[in-house]
Parts: sequence; structure tokens; C-alpha cells
Amino acid sequence: MSIRMPDGTPVVLNSGTESGGDDEMAGRATRAAGRHAPGGGTNSASDRSSRYNRLSELMKGKREAATAHQAQGPGYNRGTYTSHTTTNNSYQPGSFMAGGAQGGYMAGSTGFSSGYRSAPSGGGFGGYTGAAGGRFRAADVFPSVFGGTGAAGGSGSTYPRAGMGGGFGGGHHSGGLGGGHAGFAPPSAAGFQGGFSGGGGFGLNDFSSTTDGLFDPHRPQNFGPGGIRMGDPLDFDDLDPLTPVTPDIPTPSFPDHLRRQPASFTETTRTSYFDRFKTSESSSPKESVTQNGEDHLFISKAYIELERGGRKNLNPMVIQEPPSEDDGPLKLTNIDFLNDENGRAHHTDEFEEHNVVRRGQPFTVELRFEKTYDEGEDKLKVELHFGDNPLPNKGTLLRMPVGKSLEDGKFSAALDSSEGGYAKVKITTPPDAIVGKYHVVIETMSDGKTFRSRKTDDNTVVVLFNPWVKDDMTYLDDDAQLGEYVLNEHGYQYYGTSRRIGKRPWNFGQFEPKILDVCLRLLDRSQIKAESRGDAVKVSRIVSKMVNSADDGGVLTGNWSGNYAGGRSPTAWNGSVEILRQYYERNRPVCYGQCWVFSGVMTTVLRCLGIPARSVTNYDSAHDTDVSMTIDNYMDHNLREIDGGDSVWNFHVWNEAWMARPDLPEGYGGWQAVDATPQETSDGVYCCGPCPISAVKNGHVYLPYDTKFVFAEVNADKVYWLVDRHKNLRKLRTRKAAIGNKMSTKAVGSNARHDLTENYKYPEGSDQERVAVRTAVSHGLKPNTYDDVIEDEDVEFDVHADDEIYIGQNIHVTLSMKNTSSEPRKVTTHLTARAMYYTGVPAHDIGELEKDVFIPPNGEASVEMTFTPREYLDMLVDQAIVKIHAMAHVDDTNQVYSGQDDFRLMSPDLTVKAPTKMTLGEQVTAEIEFTNPLDVTLSMVEFHIEGPGLQKPKKISHTPIKPGETVKVTEMITPRKVGKKTIMASFTSNKLTQVTGELDVVVT
Repeated sequence: MSIRMPDGTPVVLNSGTESGGDDEMAGRATRAAGRHAPGGGTNSASDRSSRYNRLSELMKGKREAATAHQAQGPGYNRGTYTSHTTTNNSYQPGSFMAGGAQGGYMAGSTGFSSGYRSAPSGGGFGGYTGAAGGRFRAADVFPSVFGGTGAAGGSGSTYPRAGMGGGFGGGHHSGGLGGGHAGFAPPSAAGFQGGFSGGGGFGLNDFSSTTDGLFDPHRPQNFGPGGIRMGDPLDFDDLDPLTPVTPDIPTPSFPDHLRRQPASFTETTRTSYFDRFKTSESSSPKESVTQNGEDHLFISKAYIELERGGRKNLNPMVIQEPPSEDDGPLKLTNIDFLNDENGRAHHTDEFEEHNVVRRGQPFTVELRFEKTYDEGEDKLKVELHFGDNPLPNKGTLLRMPVGKSLEDGKFSAALDSSEGGYAKVKITTPPDAIVGKYHVVIETMSDGKTFRSRKTDDNTVVVLFNPWVKDDMTYLDDDAQLGEYVLNEHGYQYYGTSRRIGKRPWNFGQFEPKILDVCLRLLDRSQIKAESRGDAVKVSRIVSKMVNSADDGGVLTGNWSGNYAGGRSPTAWNGSVEILRQYYERNRPVCYGQCWVFSGVMTTVLRCLGIPARSVTNYDSAHDTDVSMTIDNYMDHNLREIDGGDSVWNFHVWNEAWMARPDLPEGYGGWQAVDATPQETSDGVYCCGPCPISAVKNGHVYLPYDTKFVFAEVNADKVYWLVDRHKNLRKLRTRKAAIGNKMSTKAVGSNARHDLTENYKYPEGSDQERVAVRTAVSHGLKPNTYDDVIEDEDVEFDVHADDEIYIGQNIHVTLSMKNTSSEPRKVTTHLTARAMYYTGVPAHDIGELEKDVFIPPNGEASVEMTFTPREYLDMLVDQAIVKIHAMAHVDDTNQVYSGQDDFRLMSPDLTVKAPTKMTLGEQVTAEIEFTNPLDVTLSMVEFHIEGPGLQKPKKISHTPIKPGETVKVTEMITPRKVGKKTIMASFTSNKLTQVTGELDVVVT
């Protein structure tokens, strides 16, 4: 048989002998090492012996270097043989190069002196990865190997783990013919074709057990005539390394490449060959590829054993030169997502990771090809793949031929411009597209030849909601609000009581690194259907479920007990970023949160996904447990409170998200209440909303979702009941303005508080407000509860504490009474002071006072209480809220009064100092200063500092702080982003919480 070199020089590969034994093996090894110098060359016995000895050293695994024969004939490449080793199953070869018969393994290279990563790119692995050099997933493992691949390196393979492109066979421009066509795609025989048709083969049976299963020793690896194989433990007596064989299969890439095919090769013989290999490996450990830390290099046959009983010679086969590069398909080498250009247009330029765009709006990608793109001859197609199993009928596999113009409202692609090997393509998505990550695949078609790019993590685009586009259901026609509710990473959480509103800065940080990743992971884990991920109603509802951990291992675990062992106190968080990152990294719920923390995290997730969102605080927020639309308070005949189940939180923080409501009648779009705090189940899970605010305002509590619950939070009436000695109920009075006060959020474009109360209800006591309440109550479980009681009241009561009491000062409380009748009145009074959780649950009793008072006709009287810091300081819990409850009974008229004043003891502020003008990338010093206002030493001291674009969240522990002592901590800050930024700091200790400070800076 003969093979012709590119210049026509004949090369005889097989003499046709059938003899075996060591002599024959030596001869085959010799011929495999290189032969046939120009003009016919020499092949003397001494040359054969010398080459055989050098290869024998390799086969024995010796580490000594041996110089390979440097063949001078065409198609041969210089190479160096040295030993190679393995260490702990990690292949670390020495130099390994050899000339193949028709296309060398490498050229201009000295090999792998220190492993794959150091392999020079001058030669490349030939047909290893196909002509493009990057068709094998291991390209990111062995990046420096994949350069300068062969002219006919093959089309590669899509097999994810062991695909070898055109095989290990030959494949360098100077080496002539490369390794194969189809590459390795088991279980078909296509993998054999790459090596056989490639001429000079570099077969590989096992990199082993080595590179995390990248190569499977039990699957065919490509090799060609004259090739050298590593790790083949077969008996060399049965091998003929010089007989080229090709499987009887079609050639998918170059149909004229093979001139002759054997008829005797079958799938059965191929399978039996590898079955025997598997058996020999398992039964002969001494022949293992990596025995005693050494790989064994073997000369192997270049075909699959046809029959166990013997070998057959084949008719001569002429291997022609492969087609030129210009005759192959147009191959993509890179996709540039033009993040700067697209980011500015899509308002996504603040994202530091991923290629991020918004739906319903075109974005541009630049494609780079191996050769010149011809618009008239080369056809392009863009595919977007969503999810693990994309399907056209599910809307998760989108195929878009690249045309001349985009189609409105549809997935489409159009050529923008082209020059040389570059083409810019515009892609648009519909305004209701699925939100999430898509893989981008480019397909080219040239003269009937097709190329498809691989799905890689780099070639992905994340599509978000787009409130800037009119047809998107999140569309918000107000640039100032979009800047605040989508783009602003800084905000405030309001807390305290309606009489003493407090606020603390919050780092939403929706554009910080890894935040988008965790938001997408939440959607994936929620098991929301792919087709529902474009619906803001369903997405916001599922986010409210996934932010808490009550059902599905969501982000945050709630804790209102006051004991935060095993986690962090909710008051210690400065923002959402640290919480979401911790969840992402540890893959379990974060401990602990309360309502403002849940709300802050939800604001971050919604804004990150592109849904306009804000945190909203409702003061005197009711928790209606019996769906009566009223909050019922009970007292016994001794004027002591009885727990009735309903409660009033001093404040509660939820979210509003902006969206259309196509599932409801017209008029219910806009702001929707959504709440991630796990209070009550909805549809069997802990979630709440989206609830249309306009439905709440008008009492339309029958509309979804959870409108009854939200209505009661903001507009329930507070009803007082007396339980007499016989357990009979007597309705005392109804307070119509007790619930839902001073609803607060950060104002657009400023740090001021914006009151939202009128969005939720009409003015208290107005006819419209009463109609809304009656409508809501009629849909509750106790529709007759609302009936008014004619009250006989001639004594007016008012209970209140002094304004702006700081922790460490005395608490002074007064119950004032005014007799409006012309008769004297005797009043029995009972006052209590309690430290409270902000949810309305008592924590500790501070003190109480009972006193009888006589009020003259048209006169006034009062009862007073005072508590010192020593009496109340140890009783306080997280929010430092104190509740004063006053009850009174007018003996002459049987009038009963119940009233309360809840107030927050104010905390000192932190002072944050730093340059207010900073330069991008230049380090500055920030200083946090605190003075202990108490007469006790503070322990368990921690400072927390962070700022979006400035500083990652950091905790700084500090030694105990003595009474009156002033301490300072410093932190070095290096700005990462330009623009207006905020440094946020907080302080926690055993006695003080909700101590915060901030500083606004500008980075240029």
C-alpha cells in the first residue's frame, strides 16, 4: 500500500508481511518513528535499531530523554521525545512529538516541558480540536495548546466531555493533511474517522483517570497511520501500526477526502476491540496507564482489529490533501456583546458581570469569523436557548435568521454592518420575553456547509424586564421614578412609631457583583414555569415566597424572639448585598431577618430583575388573624388586657412593585403591594401579593392577591371589647383612625420621607373612606362586627409620653382627663409601661400604676408616671420601643376608656468622616466615630460599613466601650464606580441597636 505526500512523493507504509514477534514490533516502531528522506531516504538496519531502542525506552516508561529522528521529508515535523510522568492522576507529560506519515503532530515546538498549560501555541495539537482550534470543551483547561491547528483538522465534535475534534491525528499547516473530519462523537464510528483519515495519527487511549474524565479509555480515540498512541495496554503482537484503516461510514465534512474504504470493518469488531481493552485493563493492573506513577508510551496500530483471529491487508489508499480553508464553512471565533454600547442603551451599564440587556429593545453583537464574511454568500442564524431543555413549542428555543430588518414585537435578528471577518448583528426580543439567561448560538451556512457555535458560559445574555418600553408590563412613564425605583442602589428603611419615625440607610446594591446570579438562581429554584418568567405578576409573587425560607429554602430566616444565636441580629444588617452573597456562597438560608430586612432584600431582587420597586413602611400596622377586617382588643372587668389574637405592629415594612395587571379589570394596574415577611400563608405558602393598591383604597378586597390581608393592615377599625364576669362581650368603642398611619418611603431624587397614606385610603372619617371600610367588612368573616355603638362619653382621655426621649434619659408619662359634664366624675385608672417587640408582642414589664381620681364638673385631672434608665434599660429589646397602656373606668356613667402611646427611645447617631470627593481607583480613609451615652459599659461591640460601588460589606469588632467614651474606627475605601455614592455604617452592642450613620460622596 502507498500514501502520497503533498508533493507526490510515494510513501510505502506496509510491506504486506504477516509475521509477528518482537522483531516485527521493533520494525513497526522504527517505521512509526520516521522514515523516507527526500529521494527515497534510507532505512538501514542500524537506523531501525537506533530508532527502535529510543522508542523502547519510552515504552518502558523511563524518564531519560531521547532524541527522535528528525525526518527531512515533506509532511514530517521535528520533534523531541522525552519521558513523561503522572502525579496523583494528573497527567504531566514530558516533551512528546513525532512525525506522522502525512501530517505531523506538532511543528516548531519543543513540547510539554511543564505540562499542558506551558505547551506552545506554535504547533497546536493538529486535528485535536478541529480547524478552529477551539471546538473541544477542554479548551478552557488547556488554553495554550489550541493554537495553529491543522488545515484539515476536522469539524470537531459536540460531545461534551470526550470530543476530540478531528482526532489526535496530525494536522498542522506545515504538516500537510490534518486529523480527520467528524471528530469524536461516540457511540458512532465518526470518532475513528478523524484519526484514520488524518494521515499522521496521534492516538490517545487514556489521559485517563486523569483530567476529570475528559478522556474515556473505553471509547475510541482518534489516530492515523504512522501514529503513536499513549496508554494502550494491548498486546503488540496483534498490532500493526502501519496499516491505515478507515471505518465504513460516510465522511460528514469532506466526502472526497477518502479514496478507498475497507468493506470488512464492522461496528461489532470495533466494539469487541474496546471490550477486550476494558477487560485487559481491569484484569492486568500491571498494564495500567498510570502504573507506579508512570505512563507507558506504546507504538500502536492505526486501525481497529478486524478479527481476533488475524489481520488483513488492505488495498492501497491514497489520502489527498484536504480542501483549503476557503472551501470550508464560515467559522465563528468570537462573539462580542458590546457591553458598553448596549449597557448605556439598556440602562444596564452598572452591572459588572454578565452580558445584560432588557427585553423589547434591540441590542447589538459583533461576530468575528475565521475568514471574510460575505453577506451575499454566507447565511447567518441566531439562536437563543433558555434553560436546560430548550424547546421551540415552549418558547425556550428561538431561531432567528439574520435578515435585513428587525420585526417589532418578535424575536428577530438583522445585519447591522460587516467588514472583513466581522459582522454586527442586531437582535431584539419581544416585550413579553422570558426573563433570565439565554445561551447564544450562531449558525453559519456557506455553500451547503454548516457551522454551529458551541453553547458556552461566555456566550450568554441575560434578559431583564424593561420598564422603559411601553409594551412591557412593567412600563413606567417617569424617568425620575425609574431612576429611583430601578437604578438607585441606595435607600432608607423607616422604623419606630408613628409619633417618632426613625430611618436608617439601606444598601440595595442590585448591581453589585453576584447579585444578578443569586436573583436568577432564586427563579430557577422556585420552579416557576419558564413561560411564567416573563409575567411580572407571577415573578413578583414567587419572589415574595423565595425571599423567606419558610417553604422552599429561600434567602432569609425570620426571627422575632430576641435570641439571635447562630446568626446575626436583624438590626445589624446595613443592606441586602451581604445577605444575598452569603446565601449564594453557602447555599442555605441566612440568619436572621425581620420585616425591613425581608423588604430590603425583595427590593434588591425586584430592581435587579428590572421591576420598579420600593420599600414601604406602614405605621400602626394591623395583623388581622380572623379576616374580620377589624382589629379586636379585649379587657376584663379589672381593666386588664386579654390577648385576642389580633395585633398591631408599631410598624411593618413591605414592598410595592409597579406593573400592569392584565389578569384584573382595567384600573388596577400600577403599584402593587408584595410582602416577603412570612406572616400568613397564601395558597398554602408564605407569600403575599401582588395586591393592587387601588383595590385596597376602595375596599375591593375580593380581588387577588391577598387584598383582605393588606386592607386590614392599613384601614381596619380598632374595636374595643369588655369581657364581664359572666364572659359576655360588651362593645365599648371603635377607633376609626388607629390603623395605617404615616405610610412612608424614600422620596424620589432626595433623602426626604414621602408619605403614601393617601394611596391606600381616603381621608379618615370621610364618606369615601367609610364606604370603603363597610365594603371591605362585608366581605370579611364577621360582617356585622362593624355596627356602630352609641357611646355615652363625657370624660375625655389622652395618654402620652414626652417627645424625643433618648436612651439613657428618664421616661415621663401623663394620662390627662377632662370632664365635659356639669357633674363630678370618679375615675379608676390603671397605667402600665412595657418594653415591646415592634410586632406588638410584650417583652418585659417596666412598671404600673393604679389610682382613683376625682374630676370636678368641667374640670381636669391627670395621672403621671416616671421611670429612670436603671428601671427600664435592662428591659429594652431590639427597637427600644415602650408601650404605655392606660385604662380607665368612669364609675358614674360606666364609661370605659382604653388608650395607648407607643414610642421609640431614640439612639445616638454615628459620625462618618471621609473625603466627600473621591477619585475612581484611589484609596481613601473613612472614619466612624461613636460616643457611649449610657452610664454602663457597652460590650459585644460591632461596627458594620459598606457602600455600593465603594466598599464591600465589612464587620469590625471592637473592645468594650466605657460610659461616655468616644471611639473611632477607620477603614480604607477604594471607589470602584463613578457617580454619587453613600458610605453606610451601623453599630450594635448589648445595650444599643439601630445606631446608624451615613455620608454621601461623589466619585469622579
